[in-house]
Amino acid sequence: WSSDVCSSDLQYPALVMKIRGRGLIYGLEIPKPGFAKAVSQQAFKQKLIIELAGADDQVLKFLPPLTIDDSVLKRGVEIVDDSIRAVIRPDGLDRSPARSRLTAKRAR
Repeated sequence: WSSDVCSSDLQYPALVMKIRGRGLIYGLEIPKPGFAKAVSQQAFKQKLIIELAGADDQVLKFLPPLTIDDSVLKRGVEIVDDSIRAVIRPDGLDRSPARSRLTAKRAR
């Protein structure tokens, strides 16, 4: 799972993220002001609680229990990845085809 977290910095090079950790404890530092908080809020909407750390709340803390199932852990990382993608979008809208049609109908 740590390789999944580490791949996030490669997927989003413009964010200049740094990953630190050992064992099951990891931190994903995102120096862009307010970005980590927005990711945390987006993840919460998907029923994942992820805390912030750092002087400016710029670090997402990964602190899963030692007895967590691998599938649950990977799902949590997927939610964080989805949340990062949602926050990167300038308008915050879901651009999936089903949502786009629904949004277009409402705009008329």
